[in-house]
Amino acid sequence: MNRSRSLVGVLRVRFVIAAIALLALSACRTEQSTVAPFGAPTAGTDTDRDGTIEGEFARGLGWDVESSTISAESSPSIPNIAAGSTIDFETPPLTSSSQVIDPYVDAATGVIFTAEPLSIAGEVGLVRNNATSACADPPSNDQKLGAAPAGSGGIGFSNFPIRATFPASLPVGATVSVEFQALVNTPIRIRLFDSAGNMVGIVNDVIVNPMGTCGFPGNPRGRKVVTATATGPLAYAIMDQLSISVFVIDDFTFTPSSVAEIDIKPDSEVNSINPRSQGVIPVAILGSGLFDVNDVDQSTLAFGPDGASIAHRSAHFADVNDDGLTDLLAHFPTQETGIAAGDTEACLSGETLDGTAFEACDGISTVPPGTSGGDFSDE
Repeated sequence: MNRSRSLVGVLRVRFVIAAIALLALSACRTEQSTVAPFGAPTAGTDTDRDGTIEGEFARGLGWDVESSTISAESSPSIPNIAAGSTIDFETPPLTSSSQVIDPYVDAATGVIFTAEPLSIAGEVGLVRNNATSACADPPSNDQKLGAAPAGSGGIGFSNFPIRATFPASLPVGATVSVEFQALVNTPIRIRLFDSAGNMVGIVNDVIVNPMGTCGFPGNPRGRKVVTATATGPLAYAIMDQLSISVFVIDDFTFTPSSVAEIDIKPDSEVNSINPRSQGVIPVAILGSGLFDVNDVDQSTLAFGPDGASIAHRSAHFADVNDDGLTDLLAHFPTQETGIAAGDTEACLSGETLDGTAFEACDGISTVPPGTSGGDFSDE
């Protein structure tokens, strides 16, 4: 009987605490209606906008901000992301200090940015440099990608990890580079993952270069570019920090630096090609410890500016460079490659059997019509 009364007492205490917490949150949100918009620090907010999560969450989730939510378009169809790209988050141009765009989809590449959940769900969006508590001088309108608790609209005032998902896996050796912006001495990192969630790369770093505060309270902020390289097929990257610092990112760059290598006309050192030849051009994909030619989907191979397909029904395996490793030798019709007089390089693109794109190039020397140096003939 005494244990039952004790339990009832504990439940009553917990109920009272919960009620007090709700009243406090309500009072906090009422107070926030008078807070100036992001980017206009006011007196008495030193602990609220000092670039730390303790400061931001002390204000609750009801900021009075110029922020709107728009729906993101579905990911566009991206035929080839082998060339890589830099995403600067300047699209769409902001008409207010921040905007929730969750997910944020880069139209040019199809890369999808989302917020990884912490104890609660998050959302991503764009925020002007001068409107985030991670602002580093000069306090410009340069747009950053930030995150916030879902539904709060407080983009650029939280530390939710940001995930970038590629529309197709990038090959082994692909690199991801991103500019972090946060308080000086903030530990930051990039982690790379394959489609199964296995980590295939990680780089830890620290922001050390002070670049002012843009008038916000607290310690100086700074910027740091971090680059990570994938040791396996790369499906997505996660950017985060390992403290309580607010952070935003900019200039997300990915480069599918494929470890695939090719040798055009492997029996020739000059690689001379007559663009008017009616023959074929032999191209060897070289095997290595990082690239297994047995994994190449031969139906996806495309050579030259016009993407010529294999001339024969299939390529064949051989050790063309006598290094003891199997290579893949294919032939492509010269007239279908699009190689023109004056070209100094030709590239081969394709995919592995798991859909990972790759591209590799080799130097060439075109010869004038009517001269020797034509291509191997189709045997």
